[in-house]
Amino acid sequence: MEKLQTDELPVSLEETAPTVIDEKNVDDVKVPAISEQKAIGEAKDAAVDSQSVAEAAQISDDKAIKLADVSLHDTTKLGTTAKEIVFPDQVVAQQIRKELGLPSDSPITEEDMSHLIDIYLSGVSNIEGLQYAVNLTGIGIQKSGTVSLEPLRNLTKMTSIGLYKTEISDISPLENLINLKTLRLSRNKIKDVTSLKNLSAISTSFFELNHNEIADFSPLKVLVDRGIMFTKQNQTIRLAEQVLGKNDINRIPNPLRDEKGNSVKPPLASLVGGLGYDEETNELLLDGSQLVEGSGEVSFDFVTGKLKTDMSGTVTIPYQRITAQPVTVTYVNQEGLAIHDSKVITGNVSDTYDTTTDVYKLVIPGYVLDESDLPSNAIGTISGMPQTVTYRYKESQAQIDAKDSTLFVGDNWRPADNFISATDKLGKSVDFSDIVVSGVADISKVGTYEISYTIPGASKTITVTVKEKDTPSSDTVTPGSSSDDSVQSESSKTPAGNSQNKLPSTGEYNVKALSLLGLVLLVSVAIVCFVRKRRLD
Repeated sequence: MEKLQTDELPVSLEETAPTVIDEKNVDDVKVPAISEQKAIGEAKDAAVDSQSVAEAAQISDDKAIKLADVSLHDTTKLGTTAKEIVFPDQVVAQQIRKELGLPSDSPITEEDMSHLIDIYLSGVSNIEGLQYAVNLTGIGIQKSGTVSLEPLRNLTKMTSIGLYKTEISDISPLENLINLKTLRLSRNKIKDVTSLKNLSAISTSFFELNHNEIADFSPLKVLVDRGIMFTKQNQTIRLAEQVLGKNDINRIPNPLRDEKGNSVKPPLASLVGGLGYDEETNELLLDGSQLVEGSGEVSFDFVTGKLKTDMSGTVTIPYQRITAQPVTVTYVNQEGLAIHDSKVITGNVSDTYDTTTDVYKLVIPGYVLDESDLPSNAIGTISGMPQTVTYRYKESQAQIDAKDSTLFVGDNWRPADNFISATDKLGKSVDFSDIVVSGVADISKVGTYEISYTIPGASKTITVTVKEKDTPSSDTVTPGSSSDDSVQSESSKTPAGNSQNKLPSTGEYNVKALSLLGLVLLVSVAIVCFVRKRRLD
C-alpha cells in the first residue's frame, strides 16, 4: 500500500495525528468529520492534487459527537418570533441547513446559528451570515472566488481555519482570532500577512502559507522568535507595472524579506535580459534599452534553501516600454488664439515637468494671465502620450496717462507734476506712490529730459523741456528814429519783474523834449489861427 503524505490540505480543521490512507481505496475511507460525504470529497480532491489525504480526518470524534447533539432541529421553535438570517449566497445557506439537519426550505434563525460548530464550504462567493455562528470553532473554504472574511472577525472561539484554492487576498479579519491553532492558507492570493503576527497559539505543524503571493514575511518575525515556523514555498509575486522609455533604467526596491526580516538576494546578474540587481542599494534594475517596444514582462526565480520552511517562488515584473512624447506649452487669449510662440519640453518617460516657473509662465506685453483658469496639468510626468499645457490670458487694462511740460531754468518741478492717472491690468486705479519713475529733469540748466512712468503691464514716457528765462533789450533808440508808438511798444516788453524806478537814459530824455516842443508849437499855431478868424468876422 502506497503512502501519501504532504503538508497541504484542502481543509483541515483540527490538529490530530496523521492517518495513512490507501490511495486506491479513497472512496472507502471513513472520516469522523462534519459529514461523511464532505470528508470523502476532501480526500478525493487532495489525492488528485497529489496532496496527503491522511490529514483530512482531523476533525476529532468528540466534535463530531457535539455536532450530532445539536443537529436535530427543534420543532418547538416553529411559530416563534426568532430572527431569521438572510444569506446572500444560497450555497452557504444550504450547507448550514445540511450541517444542522434542517429541511432544505427551512428558515435559519440566530438560535440555529448558535448551534453551528464547524462548516465546510466549496464554490461560494459570500459568507455573510456566518457572523451569527457565535460558537463556530472551525471553517474550511475551498475552490471559491474573492470571498470577504469579514463575517469571521469577531468569532473568537475559532480554532481552525482552512482556505484552499480561493481568490482570497485579504486576511485582515483574522487578526483578532487569537485562539487559532490550525491555519492552512495554501493556494490563495494572499499578499500581506501582517494580520497574523499576534496569532501565537498556532501550531507549527498546521501553519501553511504555500502557493500565495507573499513577498515579505518579516511581519511574522514575532512568531518565529517564539519558535513557530510555517511553510512558505512557491510564492507567485507580481510587482506593479513599470513604465519606461528606451533610455530609462527603472530602480525597483527589492520586495523580498524572509521571516526574520532579512532581504532575500535575487539571483540576478547585472542587467542581463533587461533585469538586474544592485546589491549596494538592494534594488532591482529594469533597463529599457534591453526590452522590446510595447508591453511585456520579465521574471526570476528565487529560493532560500531546500527545506519546506524555506522561502521560494517567482517574481514577475510587467512593463511597458514606450517612446517619450513631448509636452507642449501654449499661450492663448480668451478666444483661444495664440498670442506667443509655444514652448516644448522633452525628456524620458516618467521624468517630471514643471511649467509653473518663470521659464514657462510668461509675462506677455498687453496681456495678463487669467489666474482663474490655470491648467490642471501644469506639473506632471512625461509619458508615451503627447501632452499640452495651455495658459490662457486676458487683454491687459494697464495704462498710464501723463503729460509733457516746458519749464524755465530755476523753476520748481516734481515727477508727480506730469502724472495724470493710471490703472492696473485689471482696470483698478493705481496711486502715484505705486508708480516707478525713471529719469531726472535737471531744472538748473537748459535741456530736454525724458521721464518714464512704469507699472506692471504699462509704461509711459514724457518730455520735460527746460528753457532759459527772457532778459530786457539793451538797444538805444536815437531821436527821430521811431514813432511814439514804437517807443511804447518796446517799453511794454520789459518783464514785470524788472519794472523798477530808473533814471531815463540820454536817448530817452531827448525824445521826450522834442515831443513836448512839437506839442507847444502845434497849440500856438492853433491859437493864432483862431484869433485871426475872429478879427475878420
